Amino acid sequence: MMNQEARAGLLMDPISLQLGTENLCGCLVRLLSKDPEWLSAKVKFFLPNMDLGSGDQSPDPTQRVIQQLNKLHTQGQTTWQEFIHCVCMELDVPLELEVPLLSTWGHGDGFPRQPEVGEESQPDSQLHPGLKRPHQSCGSSPRPKQCKKHQQELAKRYLQLLRTSAQQRYADRTPWPGQPLAFPQAYIPPILQWSRASAPFNTQEGAITGDPKAEDGTDVNIQDLFSTKANRGPRVTVLLGKAGMGKTTLAHRLCQKWADGQLDRFQALFLFEFRQLNLITGFLTLPQLLFDLYLRPEAGPEAVFQYLEENANGILLIFDGLDEVFHPCSSKETAGPEDPASALTLFSRLCRGTLLPGCWVMATSRPGKLPACLPTEAATVHMWGFDGPRVEEYVSRFFSDQPSQEAAVAELRTNRRLWSMCAVPALCRVACLCLYRLLPGSSPGQSAALLPTMTQNYVQMVLTLSPRGFLPAESLLGLGEVALRGLETGKVIFSAGDIPPPVMAFGAALGLMTSFCVCTGPGHQETGYAFTHLSLQEFFAALHLMASPQVDKDTLSQHVTLTSRWVQRTKARLGLLDHLPIFLAGLASCACRPFLSLLAQQDEAWVGTKQAAVVQALRKLATRRLTGPKVVELCHCVGETQAPELAGFTAQSLPHQMPFHNFLLTYADLAALTNILGHRDAPIHLDFEGCPLEPRCPEALAGCGQVENLSFKSRKCGDAFAEALSRSLPTMGSLKKLGLAGSKITAQGISHLVQALPLCPQLEEISFRDNQLKDWEVLNVVEVLPCLPRLRKLELSLSNVSASTLLSLTNVAVTCPTVRMLQVRLQKCQLGVHDVEVLIAQLREGPHLDEVDLSGNRLEDEGCQLMAEAAPQLHITGKLDLSSNGLSLAGVCRVLSAVSTCRTLAEFHVSLLHKTVVLKFAPEPEEQEVTQKRAAFPDSLTFQTPSDPPLCPPRISLSGNALGDKGAALLAQLLPGLGALQSLNLSENGLSLDAVFSLTQCFSTLPWLLHLDFSSESQRVILRGDGRDSLRECQLEPLSLSRLCETLEKCPGPLEVKLTQMELSPRSPLLLADIFSLCPRVQKVDLRSLHHATLHFRSSEEQEGGCCGRFTGCGLSQEHVEPLCWLLSKCEDLSQLE
Repeated sequence: MMNQEARAGLLMDPISLQLGTENLCGCLVRLLSKDPEWLSAKVKFFLPNMDLGSGDQSPDPTQRVIQQLNKLHTQGQTTWQEFIHCVCMELDVPLELEVPLLSTWGHGDGFPRQPEVGEESQPDSQLHPGLKRPHQSCGSSPRPKQCKKHQQELAKRYLQLLRTSAQQRYADRTPWPGQPLAFPQAYIPPILQWSRASAPFNTQEGAITGDPKAEDGTDVNIQDLFSTKANRGPRVTVLLGKAGMGKTTLAHRLCQKWADGQLDRFQALFLFEFRQLNLITGFLTLPQLLFDLYLRPEAGPEAVFQYLEENANGILLIFDGLDEVFHPCSSKETAGPEDPASALTLFSRLCRGTLLPGCWVMATSRPGKLPACLPTEAATVHMWGFDGPRVEEYVSRFFSDQPSQEAAVAELRTNRRLWSMCAVPALCRVACLCLYRLLPGSSPGQSAALLPTMTQNYVQMVLTLSPRGFLPAESLLGLGEVALRGLETGKVIFSAGDIPPPVMAFGAALGLMTSFCVCTGPGHQETGYAFTHLSLQEFFAALHLMASPQVDKDTLSQHVTLTSRWVQRTKARLGLLDHLPIFLAGLASCACRPFLSLLAQQDEAWVGTKQAAVVQALRKLATRRLTGPKVVELCHCVGETQAPELAGFTAQSLPHQMPFHNFLLTYADLAALTNILGHRDAPIHLDFEGCPLEPRCPEALAGCGQVENLSFKSRKCGDAFAEALSRSLPTMGSLKKLGLAGSKITAQGISHLVQALPLCPQLEEISFRDNQLKDWEVLNVVEVLPCLPRLRKLELSLSNVSASTLLSLTNVAVTCPTVRMLQVRLQKCQLGVHDVEVLIAQLREGPHLDEVDLSGNRLEDEGCQLMAEAAPQLHITGKLDLSSNGLSLAGVCRVLSAVSTCRTLAEFHVSLLHKTVVLKFAPEPEEQEVTQKRAAFPDSLTFQTPSDPPLCPPRISLSGNALGDKGAALLAQLLPGLGALQSLNLSENGLSLDAVFSLTQCFSTLPWLLHLDFSSESQRVILRGDGRDSLRECQLEPLSLSRLCETLEKCPGPLEVKLTQMELSPRSPLLLADIFSLCPRVQKVDLRSLHHATLHFRSSEEQEGGCCGRFTGCGLSQEHVEPLCWLLSKCEDLSQLE
């Protein structure tokens, strides 16, 4: 029973006096007095910016309840209605009290306006108890001169105020704001990894691993995030992580640890969220951002700001959600650094050091195209979420008793899909909430059936938080409508008017929504509401699309899209619909049909129609040619549907070669891909290049039998990555080719791989190219060769090894019993004469050699000659490459002489002055070639050829040298001694037209020569044995044409000379008409224009026959007819004229 004083105070309280409902209010006070903690939590939810610890609180519990109700009531009608709904929904309210509460205050009819207390009035933001907020605004007015001592005193008081405010903010609050308080909260530090090699970490490859078994309250080298080596200028760190990895949680964790004195290097810490800064439409100065939007000093804001400027190296500003910025920021700005600007521009100035030079800036963002205003020198840290030990530690913290802990961990270990989902911290919490409900009374292994997908985890979470035996369909759909409307308009923060009071009460009761103070400008504050996580908003939006009768199939299908993670430059920010298609796909699972039927209050056939529309949309997407990011997203969606037919169709639609280039991939991404590949029949090649990869990513590929080729090329792959890969390799039974190139693995990572490779006897190719491996690592790799009977290629190029190690490597290779044919490529290894002697001795004892490549070493004349002389005994059937070894001219001749005796060699490379000669001996006809490229040899150089002629004529190319007319003439004399050729290329040798005419004499001395192709414009000169003579792109004067005919008259023929793309003179038709009498062997003259003409010569043995003349399109006029006819009359056997 309430005493008389309390009763009198209750009858006179402002609420009962204004409402005239003394009895109802008294009942409400008596009800809430039984659970003061619940009331305090609700007041804190609806009034997040109000100081509830002021000293004016009454010591009497009943009076405290009345005071708290009065505070809620003064916030306005909407807040009061939402509170009354929470009372009726969450507390055990008798029916005779619930009906009048809702009828009187639940619909706004009984709420009179107070003229002295408007809805717009808002309390001050969080302040230290007893501190008073000044009302003046801190603009950009000039700072008055301050006494240094007074300035320091003001600054000291402000810094203490900052710390006290942060302590109050996180007092009795977990780092997961807005989550249900009924469940224990634990912070487990996620995996962090620097993306730069210069990261100041002592741990392996820059990964912050820490000790997951550390006591709660200790953290994992968070201080290292700010241990950059830069001593001046901006210190900027960007923390990248996908949705749900814990970026916002880490930002608040940093703020909390600073408040507790654990980040002692910083005097002040400011935390801003871009989702809130987006609500500010006007321009701000930096003092306004710090003081009006965050926390104002008690006095002297100008002096305090001056102190912050002078001590900027002790200031940390954290900006959470850089990817959520509404408006883009230009990388170039013309305004002054202290001029008012948008919040993003102020962020840019802080990053570039034009504001608070020397301060520390940290931003969090999802991966994607970051704003152009971010400096390129910013350090990047990747957040990878939880690994196995962290998942187990989180589960053990979540469940209070040991039997529940052990049961939950055992359930996760047996459910691989659920285990992989728990790599994302946000999903790990959702899974724990579901297990909290499912474990009691259920048999082991039930989670595999009830929690197979991310979507069904969210469904079970909603059922867990809802009253048992009751599905609040109307409230769920109402929350879904709010969520979808927000996503479509880019809104993640809602005001009280955006959400109906019953829906708000439902969201608050289940811990699905959180509240906080929102500053919309200097001096303007209000309470904002948001879903506890963006993914939760997307889930409820998907629920609305699937269950609302107002959404038809076409509208539903339009939301099933795949967004590339390569964000276009034209986009200001990443979208808000990352998970919406995945949730839609998950709700399309047959397992969700009963739940959706209850939610929509429709039969399952109606739900099945909508689910079929989603599946059909995904099937259409699977038929398209998709980029790597979209393939990964499609795999996530298809896996959520639990439709084997769709999974098989998607798997078969993937190309044989699947590249993934330059986008971030997590363990969950590869797990989704592996799940789909399990439905594929054909083998697939996976190529990952330039992708930031979670260190334990390869573990997701365990048991994937469809991967035939697997290649990773990224400097971000280190020893932890190699260790994870070594655990998966033995389970991939179809893997034939493995590549790990361009990484930064060391001896530790190689040791893990060496232990795994003997368990992969099916491997045919292994590449550890460009890993800077040292001697010990290379020898360690080579030791496994006897265990790999099918291995055809081992590539260790661009390693940092000595010559002795290389020779040890070749010795192991040649003595390996499983090696039947060997290719030896020791390029640019600084081998000398002694090394090649040892190598020759090894190769003589080894298997057949397909190729020996010693290019780019220091063999010089002696070493090259030794190798060339040994070539016949080594039985090299493919290529011997001795190019770029410092050969002299005399050495080249000796080497060519030595190699000419090798009967098995198909191809030989040698060079002089860094220019290469390629000799190919008797391969397939289309490959028979002797090529000499750009090596200005003297005219006296000749080739020694084998005594027996090759099976098929070779081709010789001397293009791009400096033979000139003299060299061409000398070559014409030597050609008969070379035997038959397929072709001779003399292009780009500076030959004149006269020199080309002299080459036509070769038609009479070289039986194989049938075709000369000459172009003056491109300096093309080619003699071939297949066809006709061709002169192109040159000017032929009458004298030149006559000389050409005289030369060709001596050739045995038959010949066809084509003059194409020429510049013939106007008198050329008359000259060509006279050719019949000057050259009796000319059988036909075909002049189509002054640019194209053809001359046909009969053979010297052929008897004379009829001649033919064609002069068309060559500009003949009436004056040319008489001389043309006179010249043609000299031809006695002219049979045709056109």
